[in-house]
Amino acid sequence: MKYAELPPIGRAEAANAFARGTDTEIGQALLRLSLHDPEWEWVEEQALRFADGHHGETACLSAVQALGHLARIHRRLHLEKVLPTLARLQAVPALSGRVADALEDIESFAGRKRSPRLDRHRLAEERSIAMHAAVAERIRANPALLSKALLRINDCLAAGLMHPRYAARWREILALPLDEVCGAMVNPAEEFRALRQATPFVGILDARTRWKIWREVGHGGGP
Repeated sequence: MKYAELPPIGRAEAANAFARGTDTEIGQALLRLSLHDPEWEWVEEQALRFADGHHGETACLSAVQALGHLARIHRRLHLEKVLPTLARLQAVPALSGRVADALEDIESFAGRKRSPRLDRHRLAEERSIAMHAAVAERIRANPALLSKALLRINDCLAAGLMHPRYAARWREILALPLDEVCGAMVNPAEEFRALRQATPFVGILDARTRWKIWREVGHGGGP
């Protein structure tokens, strides 16, 4: 299933996914609802429900993305509910990039500027680069981790959770010599900033390392 061709989903099918589905199936249901269901308030309620992080990282990432879709398509949200939720999730390293993208959609389409407290896109990017630098170190020590990244790309593409353009570009990068792969991972150019939002390196860093990087970068000159 292609990222850009997620089909509509009925409420009964979505409810079944929410009740019995895997993390990925819940995420897909949220994205399909956000793209096609006309009752944005009901979809917003479902997205906020699964943004609590208790149903798995994929479901939470999809819930955040769904909120961005709702802002873009319907040009309104209950910001008094959505913004505090996103502010809380932005403190989670694995979610910060996706949250920053959703906040950009809200700013652009839902009619309200972000507060300085929420305007942390640059800091999120600095943390993303730092985390990818740490991943690059591990890949240099164990190049077999590149195979794990390729499997992640295939899984995300099959589930409709990664744009085919990003998947193709990551495959091209991972086929390069190791030094070039590691250099691309931390390249500050706009193309690579976008690619890092669809990173295939999830799971290579343990939670303690991610939190250590998040704290160090945040205290080292971020806003």
